[in-house]
Amino acid sequence: MKKILSVTLCLLILAGLCAMPMSASAYTRPDPPFEWNYIEDEDVVSAARNSYIDFLLKKYPEAGEYLEEEAAVWVVTTQDEATVFLGAGLAAGEVETSLLVGQYVFFNGGLFGSEFKNPIGLYAMDNQGVTYDITDAYEAGIVDIDDVAAHFPYSTKLSDREYDVITTLGIGNDDFAGCYYHYEELFLVTTDEEGATPDYVLIEIGQGAIYDGAHIEVIGDYVVSTRTNYQSGALPYYVYLKNGELLTLREAAESGLTVIEDAVWNSDIPCALKGDADGDGVLTVKDATYLQKKLADFKLTPAYTFDMAEVVEDFDEDKKLSVRDATAIQKKIAGIGEDADLSESVAKLRYLIDEYCTPPFDPGYHPDDMQKVYAERDAALALLERENLTAEEVNTQYDALYRALSALYADIPVCPTF
Repeated sequence: MKKILSVTLCLLILAGLCAMPMSASAYTRPDPPFEWNYIEDEDVVSAARNSYIDFLLKKYPEAGEYLEEEAAVWVVTTQDEATVFLGAGLAAGEVETSLLVGQYVFFNGGLFGSEFKNPIGLYAMDNQGVTYDITDAYEAGIVDIDDVAAHFPYSTKLSDREYDVITTLGIGNDDFAGCYYHYEELFLVTTDEEGATPDYVLIEIGQGAIYDGAHIEVIGDYVVSTRTNYQSGALPYYVYLKNGELLTLREAAESGLTVIEDAVWNSDIPCALKGDADGDGVLTVKDATYLQKKLADFKLTPAYTFDMAEVVEDFDEDKKLSVRDATAIQKKIAGIGEDADLSESVAKLRYLIDEYCTPPFDPGYHPDDMQKVYAERDAALALLERENLTAEEVNTQYDALYRALSALYADIPVCPTF
């Protein structure tokens, strides 16, 4: 039975490593086949197995006879203070796992039963014959993890930066899936002539499974998106500074770093200038005209995907596209503050009434469209006669009248700035 379990487990490990899809990362898994150099000293193996059974029985006392029959160990290395071994005590399953111990990632193609705290199946027995999970043994200082990695072929060492980032974010391990995360350095910026230590590094990182989708954020004057969304539900971008500080993309931008202009804009991350509706990379009056035509149902070639366009074109960030976005762009270009006061809102509304609601109208206009214009014009005139108006009320009526007029006129220019 032990021989059958041993052969089956080794095949499972190798098959898992060959087929296991892992997220792209700075670390790389070694390619099989491997040359195993297990220690075959019968006394060492027997002592490790007995200690391992005692360890498992404390956690799963109901599995006594089963463990006595099925538990198997493969001794990886012996050290001054510990014997390190690969152990299988309960049913093995085809789940890819990895484990971070120190700066090393250990890989394995099988999850060992319910031992989710140690999915990789590595253990260490101290000189008193007590077995520990490899992580606990490392933290207790009884194993030399460099020596373990040298004898265990499914391992790789992380760079100092990657190790610092994932431990700072607390995503090195979890109870079930091990250190299953995505890590990629997208852009480095340095002013050091030697170039040895970058000023900052733009990093894409996220824990767990990667999902198709999009998350979009407005950061300053930019709209940043990603085609992959992580469990955190936020942009998976961080900025690592040369002093070891780790910032979100928003924190980095708000701190004064030109990270979006320097790094995001020059990487493959979908990014746009807020308000750049025509997608030419600059904010001009053409963007205001583009929005005006879009509101009038002109057939236009979209510059962005639908989700991205929604955010880019919503210049005033009120969650809807309106003529106010076009006006806000024009004001931005003219260097005028974004918060229109009441007198400006009233002047805009009167402009529409005077320029586009004064008879005679073309007799060929559709009667229903004309009625909508008359209704919104009368509502606007009534509103302007009221006292204690607010800019929001006037702007809302402006939008309603503009939409009614857009059914009559092919091209209503953006209102001049007042």
